[in-house]
Parts: sequence; C-alpha cells; structure tokens
Amino acid sequence: MESWEKELLAAVTKLSRETFVGRAAAIDRDGSFPHANMADLRVLGVPGMTLPEALGGRAVGAEAQMRIIEEIAYGDGSTAVVLNMHLLVADFIAAFPPFPRRDTVLRDIATNNVLICAPGSVPTTEVDNRRSGYAVRDEGDAVVFNGKSGFASGSDGAKYTIIGGLIQHEGGDPDFVVTLPELSTQGINVLHNWDAMGLRGTASHDVLVEEMRIPKSAEPHAGGARHPGDMAGPGAGGVRFHGGVCRAAAWLPRGAGEPAGAYSRVPGGTGVGTVRHWKHGALAGDGPDRAV
Repeated sequence: MESWEKELLAAVTKLSRETFVGRAAAIDRDGSFPHANMADLRVLGVPGMTLPEALGGRAVGAEAQMRIIEEIAYGDGSTAVVLNMHLLVADFIAAFPPFPRRDTVLRDIATNNVLICAPGSVPTTEVDNRRSGYAVRDEGDAVVFNGKSGFASGSDGAKYTIIGGLIQHEGGDPDFVVTLPELSTQGINVLHNWDAMGLRGTASHDVLVEEMRIPKSAEPHAGGARHPGDMAGPGAGGVRFHGGVCRAAAWLPRGAGEPAGAYSRVPGGTGVGTVRHWKHGALAGDGPDRAV
C-alpha cells in the first residue's frame, strides 16, 4: 500500500474501534441507518475513495480497500455492508463508457462522498424472481420505467440509485436501458420494508418505481445523441446516450488493457455479472446492436 493509503487505513481503524463499536448495538436493535458512521467516513473521503482521480476520487488500491472495509466491519457490520455495496455500484458505473449523467453522478460521489444504492434482487416479500425487476417503455422523447426490486442496501442514506430494465421489441430481442436518477425523482418509492434479523441498519429496502419518466434530452452533451468516442474499435455496436439514460447492447471493455472503444457484447442486451466478470468478456456474445 502507498503511505497515504496506510494513513487512511489507520484513521478508519481508529474511528471504527473507538467509535463505531459503541454505536453498533443500537443500530442493530433499532434497525436505524448508521447516519453518524457514514458522516464520519465522509470526513475521511471513504465513499469516494475507489473512483479514479480524473473524476475527483483517490483511486485507492484493492488491498487498502479490502482492509478498510474489514476494519469498518470490526466496528459495525451494517456500516460495512452499506459502504461495500455503494463502492461496488460506483465502480460498476465507472466501468461504463463515459456519458454526461454517469460523469455527473461519479463526480458527486468522488468529491462530496454521497452514496448510491442499487435495487437488484428479489423483493423482500417475494419468492418468485420472475416478479422482480423493471420494465421500460420507449415513448419517443423519453423512456418510462415501472417495476420493483429489492436489497437496495443503503437506500435510507443514498442520494442516487441505478435502475435498469428491458425495452421489448415485437419479433426481436430486447434492449437494456439503465438510468442513474436521484432517489427523490418522481415515481421512485423506497418501501422501507427491510427488517431482517442482523444487519438491520443496512436499509436494504425494496424500491418501487411507477411511471418514472426520464427525458432522453435531460442533459445535453457533446456529439449529440452519440458520444464521439463510443464507436471506436471494430464491432463496437450501437451505443447511444440520452441525457440521464445509457442505452446499450454493447458497453463494457473486453479487457482492462484494451482501448476504451472496444466493448464486449451482451446477447440481446441482457445478462448479469460482476465488474471483473464483464470487463473480461465472460458475457461476450453476438447479440444484436441497436441505437436509438
């Protein structure tokens, strides 16, 4: 680790072992979000620590990140889970090709240490995973999201969320669409229904989305609808970004060392995996390329 990473780790260790430990029982007993812990971590710049320096982050290394999360977990498990899920989502979004809304959200996380959550699992009250997730309608000048998904860890303290869904095409494969709205956006409702035994302070609530309308022209950017750097490289496919919405049938680098324009394809625009999984092309395929 670099010397500054060791200093950050030492500061987190002191904070967790001297302060978080004393708060942990009340957080779990009351099922309350660890606002005070997150405020202390913001002072140290921890929520934005993994993002690249170009976006205002500190680009902390993998070893330092692991040990920092470990030390936070020593003091309070709920705080560690919230932070870990936030960092995973932020790093996942950082792996997207650049587009204005992505850059705005990541800079806010890096410089102001705000949180992001990601509803991406079966809702708390469901056992059938076919009933989870979000559907999307294309209405020409906007896309409209509806649905419900669960385990949005950190949702009581997050500013942003990530919502993804499929636009179905009659007789064709669907397109995957993702947007990065604030949780205060009209149509988003955090259900506050997380009450699992243990880690009760994680606020891993379900997020219900009803008729959330995201204009395609919400945020102007250079190059019109198509970002000029997105099409570099053979077989890059159709990728366009409209304001707060990234629509992609092909979006992530095949390998960490490849040019930013070379993206692996996700068949039909669907699929799941970790950032490492996607970056190394485990989901690469010959799905159709579309652009709006």
